[in-house]
Amino acid sequence: MKTTTLFSGIIIGSSLLAGPALAQSPVSVKGQFMTSQSSSEWLGSKLIGLNIYDEKNNKIGSIDQLLVDRNGVIEGVVIGVGGFLGVDKKDVALPFKSLRWVSQQAANHKSTTGSNTPPETSSSTATDSSKGYPDHAVLNTTKDQLKNAPNFHYASDKDK
Repeated sequence: MKTTTLFSGIIIGSSLLAGPALAQSPVSVKGQFMTSQSSSEWLGSKLIGLNIYDEKNNKIGSIDQLLVDRNGVIEGVVIGVGGFLGVDKKDVALPFKSLRWVSQQAANHKSTTGSNTPPETSSSTATDSSKGYPDHAVLNTTKDQLKNAPNFHYASDKDK
């Protein structure tokens, strides 16, 4: 009998405590949804892999990672430099604002060994609205300067 009374008391007490929690309404997020990409927004996933060129239109690397702070601001980019198929590739990080974004495709990019005439490009902070992201970025440095820059180390590398 004592066991039944104790058990009944636990069930009733639990239901009284759970009642207010179950009666709470969900948090409303009405008005916080985004329904489309604006012309001033880029798709972050499309920036990964984007080619980086020097001022003479030589390809010097590509974006491997975006460094985003806890407020959602892109602080920097990690650029993969050199190597072949990932072998001997070096990671270098630079501030996001050091890149000049080009939204229109250049007619003739030079490879690091090519010698095409540099095309005229238009730079802009606006995206190519048909793609939602820039075509490439330009950095005021050379591939050799990037190869000689300090290596970037990821936070996860510190545990190794």
